[in-house]
Amino acid sequence: SSGLMDLDAMANALKNLGSLTAEEVRNVCADLDKSKDRHISYAEFRSWIKNGMGTREIEKAKAILAPSDSDGLEAVFYNFCGAGKAELDGKNFFKLCEDCQLLDPKMNSAQVDLIFCDTRVKKKGTR
Repeated sequence: SSGLMDLDAMANALKNLGSLTAEEVRNVCADLDKSKDRHISYAEFRSWIKNGMGTREIEKAKAILAPSDSDGLEAVFYNFCGAGKAELDGKNFFKLCEDCQLLDPKMNSAQVDLIFCDTRVKKKGTR
């Protein structure tokens, strides 16, 4: 084994995770492959993960590939946001509640929508 990961294999893995669009995958791979040799060494990957902030798609990919939080919750959040998104919308918030089995007769889709739209929870003007 050469100790290198093929860039196409990384791109395929990122696509299969389903949290990034094809364009985001291309951008992440271009950012990852600093040597431009179509391979990713452990040193390149480690440096990329530890490097400061990047674009939203880069930060999203870092959270998915190497979660910095102990429980991987950030990666789970991005998976619920969906491909091409870094923020949760009402539809995906409902899916999160549904998948976490939070729904019952008292906590239905109308209640979930009211919670999501409650501006006291978020900065005014954001959704």
